[in-house]
Amino acid sequence: MGFPEKYPLKDKKSGVYRGEFKAPAKLAGHDRQVEVFLQKDQNLDRQFCEGRLSMAAQDLTVSWVSPANGTLVEPVVRVEGQTLPEHKVDILIKPFFRDGVEFGRLPREIQRTVVADEQGKFVFVYEFPKGLPRLAVRLLARAKDEAENYSPTAGIVLYLGARGGLPPLRTEMPKP
Repeated sequence: MGFPEKYPLKDKKSGVYRGEFKAPAKLAGHDRQVEVFLQKDQNLDRQFCEGRLSMAAQDLTVSWVSPANGTLVEPVVRVEGQTLPEHKVDILIKPFFRDGVEFGRLPREIQRTVVADEQGKFVFVYEFPKGLPRLAVRLLARAKDEAENYSPTAGIVLYLGARGGLPPLRTEMPKP
């Protein structure tokens, strides 16, 4: 896996060149051989640097950013999370009846995969099934790296809100 880039090198002493570069986040946790091409006029020289470059792996974590855990939400909700840049996030969707009483047939559990952007942000849109006003959903997310290593699971519970829910109970007795 190569990353062809041009970086200026400074001549520290005859024949020794130094430069700096920022390794892409997707290389974290891997060792890589560094290869350089030196060009002077029309001559091109290819050299491998001694040893290997080791890049420390960042902690593989995932977290939910918004909405807050336990929030009443609209029937179509946009949920945002954070993990390492350009990593896959597996999301398990587990619907349940929020008061424990079944008001219809519970939708089955499903799994979706999203990919975080260059800043590590990911977005998942969930649409509550129609006709189930007492429904809630538990979203369980795990980030996954290229070597199939998983992060600890991060969970969030969202409740279908007032627009899709039942009207509030009457607290007054009707007049005779």
